[in-house]
Amino acid sequence: MKKMINLRFLIVLFLLFNGYCSIAGGKGYKIKFKINGLKDTTLYIGNHYGDKQYIRDTVRVDGLGNFVMEGDDDIEGGIYFVLNGEKSMLFEFFISEKFFSIETDSKDYLNNMKIKGSEENIIFNNFNKFFAANRKIITDLEKQKQKYQNNKDSVDAISERLKIQNKKIQDYMEDVIKKNPKSLLTKIFLVNKPVDIPEAPEGDSTFALRYHQKHYFDFVDFSDERLLRTPVFHGKIYTYLDRLTYPFPDSIKVSAERICELSRVNKNVFRYVVSNLTYYYETSKYMGMDEVFVHLADKYYLSGEAWWADTTIVRKIKERVDKIRPTLIGEIAYDVNFVDTSLRKTYSIHGVQADYTIVFLFDPDCGHCKKMTDTLQMNYDTLKMLGAEIYAINTQPEIDKWKKYVKEKKIKWINVGPTSNEYRDYYDVYSTPILYLLDKEKRIMAKRIGVGQLKDIIRRDIKRKKEKKG
Repeated sequence: MKKMINLRFLIVLFLLFNGYCSIAGGKGYKIKFKINGLKDTTLYIGNHYGDKQYIRDTVRVDGLGNFVMEGDDDIEGGIYFVLNGEKSMLFEFFISEKFFSIETDSKDYLNNMKIKGSEENIIFNNFNKFFAANRKIITDLEKQKQKYQNNKDSVDAISERLKIQNKKIQDYMEDVIKKNPKSLLTKIFLVNKPVDIPEAPEGDSTFALRYHQKHYFDFVDFSDERLLRTPVFHGKIYTYLDRLTYPFPDSIKVSAERICELSRVNKNVFRYVVSNLTYYYETSKYMGMDEVFVHLADKYYLSGEAWWADTTIVRKIKERVDKIRPTLIGEIAYDVNFVDTSLRKTYSIHGVQADYTIVFLFDPDCGHCKKMTDTLQMNYDTLKMLGAEIYAINTQPEIDKWKKYVKEKKIKWINVGPTSNEYRDYYDVYSTPILYLLDKEKRIMAKRIGVGQLKDIIRRDIKRKKEKKG
């Protein structure tokens, strides 16, 4: 398991410490803060990055409520925030300009905020005030609607007022977009702007989905690095992948690559997208999604297009890809020919005469392996009736221990011990137990699954074949 962890760790390091994108211009920044009502305390300043938040600075507030965020290097644009000593959010602010000041009051951070030198934060604060006031009206109306839910006239009247209030917010946002086309707030609004889907042609049941997919990123400015430090960009990407893409590796490969290609307009956005997606699918808990990881690794890292990745990262990724590639769903499983406990007779995986072959890799000393062995034994007769046979490979060199284990457990299926370690490179053996399910042609149908899943998959496949025959 160590190699996999190292790869994930390295990719995350590159996302965190090499993914920064600074505001153009001269070096240095200085942002002054004054919070009336706070004094002689410690605060934290952090920023959004993708779907996470990170603490950037620890600052000390003086006796008058003053503190400063400053540095000699450039600073990265995006949404930042101030936290109190308990790490609770006090307020958010934008960084687009590098020199400005914010003054507010601890009694009401939002409505008492005064900004100098930052048009971006003035626009942001004005919207927040407007939204908070209107959101309160909407919340009150929703409570009234619930209260009078049995009175149709009242519900209809309140619903109309809700429409008016929601339209006010929408109109305000459209006005911001129109008057401030380059502002970060506008870019955020546009990321969240819904796709207006026209009426589908008669008989075209997939039109809406296809249109939504095609135009989903129409309003996203992939060239604006500041969006990386907002929660909306990351969410936009994964909504597309998780909700608008069929959950099959071939479909997701196309969608993931499309996002990577759209992001090429900015090298830092491209770096974030490729790195993030590669990590996401390399660590996916869903079976088969490692095929997406291999595809992205081949296209961007192993081709040399991931310019930010040093030789260590590329080498680690290649090692991981080489381990996964032979185990991808649909691949013909690598054949081995190993001896049984008699040390005289050999059995090969491809020689197993069964509609389904279960390759079981185990360690006689492994507690989880013992539990899986017991579960397989309880289900062995059922699996045989379904047309399956088990080919169990002992992964440890102690022959006597292995023989004793098979004898004590009274195991009936095919038991073999490796005469070489070559199989480890073709079955991605970094921990045990491991189960692979192969079809009659020895293609991998499933991997790293439980015994219950084995039976379900086999039954579904049998049903599918019967339906296909008619």
